[in-house]
Amino acid sequence: MESSIQSRTIDGALKLVGDFGRLHIGLLLINVVFQFIVPWMTQVLTFTGATSEHYCKTKEGFNRSSSIPIVGGIHNREDVVYSSCERYTDPYYKNDTEACLDGWVYSDDVYGETLVTEWDLVCSREGLTDISQSLMMLGGAVGSVVAGTLAGHIGRRPVIIGSLIIYVICGCSLIFSPNFAVFTLLFTLYGATEPGFWSICHILLMEYLLPDRRALISSWPPLFQSFGAVALSFLAFHIRDWRYLQVALMIPPVLMLSVIWLIPESVRWHVSRNDLVKAEKILQRIASINKKDTSNQILKQTSIDRVADTSAPDDSYTNAAFFIEDKVSEIHTVSAEVSEKRKDKTEEEGKPTFVDLLRPPVLFITLAVCFIRTTYSLVYFGFVLNTGNLAGDPYLNFLIGALLEIPGRLFPIALVKR
Repeated sequence: MESSIQSRTIDGALKLVGDFGRLHIGLLLINVVFQFIVPWMTQVLTFTGATSEHYCKTKEGFNRSSSIPIVGGIHNREDVVYSSCERYTDPYYKNDTEACLDGWVYSDDVYGETLVTEWDLVCSREGLTDISQSLMMLGGAVGSVVAGTLAGHIGRRPVIIGSLIIYVICGCSLIFSPNFAVFTLLFTLYGATEPGFWSICHILLMEYLLPDRRALISSWPPLFQSFGAVALSFLAFHIRDWRYLQVALMIPPVLMLSVIWLIPESVRWHVSRNDLVKAEKILQRIASINKKDTSNQILKQTSIDRVADTSAPDDSYTNAAFFIEDKVSEIHTVSAEVSEKRKDKTEEEGKPTFVDLLRPPVLFITLAVCFIRTTYSLVYFGFVLNTGNLAGDPYLNFLIGALLEIPGRLFPIALVKR
C-alpha cells in the first residue's frame, strides 16, 4: 500500500521535471551503446576461437603428402583430406602413426591468428574454447545476481560505473594474455561484469520513465544487439588477428568511461532508502537539464497533489501527509492508515520481502519467464556460436544470422505499439 502511494508520488515528480527530456534521451543513448556491444563479448569467440584447417608439422625433409595419413578423398586430388592429429612415424614405410610432436601447420585461407592457432587448441585440446565460452556465460549468470543485489544495496550508479571500469580492465588485459589459462580467467571476469552495466543501466532508464512509456521505449535498445552483431561480422572479416580485433572491440567501452560519470542515481532508489534530500536534489538537476521550473520543491508539489487526492470522496486512505522542512529540504514519506471497514476484512499489508517472490502468482510468472528465457538462450546461442560449422563463408553466415534477428526484434515493438 505504501509502496503503491510512493510509486505514484515519484511518477508525479518525474512528470513535473519532464516525462521524456534530455536526461531520458541521454540514458536511452547510453543503453543503445551498451546493447550494441553486448554481442561483441558473448559472440566474439565465433571468430577468435574458430579452428582453421590444420595438419601436423612434418619431419625435416618431408612434405605433407608423404608424411600425413589421408583420411578422406583420393590421393593427388583437390578433395583429399589429411589427418589433423597424426603423422607417420616413418614416412618411408608408413606403417605406424604418432601424434603431432612438433606442432601444427594452420591454414590462413579463412581465419587469421586465433586463440586456436596461437595456443594449439586442437586435437586433445579441441574443446577448451568451448569451456572458455561456457565459463564466460556462467560468469554472466553469477554477475547478474551479484550486480542486481549490489544495485539494491548501494545504488544503481556505482554498480554501473564500477562494472564498466572492471569490464574495460579485463577486456584490455585479454589483449596481453600470455596463455590460454589466463585468457579464460580474464574472459570469465569479463563476462561477469557485463550485466552490471548494461542490464542495470536498462533498469535505471526504466525507473526514470513513466509507466505509459516504459514498454515501448524498453523494447528499442535490445534491437541494437542485432546491429552490434552485424558490426562484429564486418570487424572480424577485416581484422583477422584476435588481439587486434580485441583492441577494436574495446574502443567503445573505453570511450563510454568519459560519459558514464554523468548518469544520476535512481530517484526511486533514494526514495526507497528514505533519502529524500538527495532525491530532491536529483529531481532539481533533471528539471534544470530539461529546462523546467526549479523554483519550488518538486517532491513537495507532488505530495500536496497526493494529499488532495486522499481528501476525495473515495476515502480509501484517511490520513496521508508529507512534512517538508524547507531549511534542509527534508521530506517524510507518505503514511497511511487503513479505514476501520477495511481492517475488519484484511490485515494491514507489510513490507514486501524476497519470500513474496516465491508465492503464487508471482512464482508462476517467474518460472514461466525463466523457462522462456532459458529456451531462447539455448536456441539462440546454439545457432549463433555454431555458424562457423555451417557450409559456406562463416563471416557471411554470421552476418545473415544477425540480419535475420532484426525482424524478430522489431515484432515485439510493433505489438507494444498496438
